[in-house]
Amino acid sequence: MDIQVIANGVVNTIAPYLPSLLVLGGTMGEEMAKKISENVGDDAWELAKKLWFKITNGDDEKVENTIKKAKVVADNPDEEVFITVLEKVLVEQLQADNKLQEELRKIISNNQDIFQNMTINNSHSDKVNQRSKKPIGQTLKVTNSTIKEINQEQ
Repeated sequence: MDIQVIANGVVNTIAPYLPSLLVLGGTMGEEMAKKISENVGDDAWELAKKLWFKITNGDDEKVENTIKKAKVVADNPDEEVFITVLEKVLVEQLQADNKLQEELRKIISNNQDIFQNMTINNSHSDKVNQRSKKPIGQTLKVTNSTIKEINQEQ
């Protein structure tokens, strides 16, 4: 699994959760985490948290840049250009950190079922975007929810 595939998998996993991930730890973050867990399932939320803590663990310039770009994505979730920029800075972070690269590779490899199966409960979404650098199959199980538009790109 190359660095670009790892970055793509991480960004696609954490992007929907960034507003909550950015405030984790506080009361507001915990309340948002509980709501997310109810709507998408514990496994996907736990995976997003694990990936987020891996990529934000540190205080060097590359980590700070990743967090900065993640904040922009959280504020503009439908802007593909910002998601692409976040992916690019994560690639740069991974190029500078072989240990992180390997840790993320293992996490992604050990959680293929979560990447391929997603459950959405009691939620409303105007638009769901999914990007992948290679063909993947994904099953969405949606209950008591509304999704107006789903876009998948390869």
